[in-house]
Amino acid sequence: MSIRSTEAIPVYLDTLQLNALQFQHEQVSHSIQEKSRHLLTFDFVITGNQEYHDVTSHLYGQTFDVKVPSHDLHFKGTIHNYSTSVPKLTTEEDTVNVHLELIEIQE
Repeated sequence: MSIRSTEAIPVYLDTLQLNALQFQHEQVSHSIQEKSRHLLTFDFVITGNQEYHDVTSHLYGQTFDVKVPSHDLHFKGTIHNYSTSVPKLTTEEDTVNVHLELIEIQE
């Protein structure tokens, strides 16, 4: 099953809330024997130098308690893919675009 949304959706990584844009949820597995896992793909925008520091510092943890309340999703996940636009944060109004993919880890 795949879910896509073009509206902003709150995604929580532990207690950090991100407003996910271009949100996509899939169930993936690499083999018949492997249990399917959640894969979330989305973009979000960071505004200002302090928010950039706070978010990127949190992302360095790499493993999170992932919650998407609007889609009744809750799992332990890790960063599968991550990229940003070139950060040019000279004022608190400047923005950085972030692309993030999270995959469920088996416990």
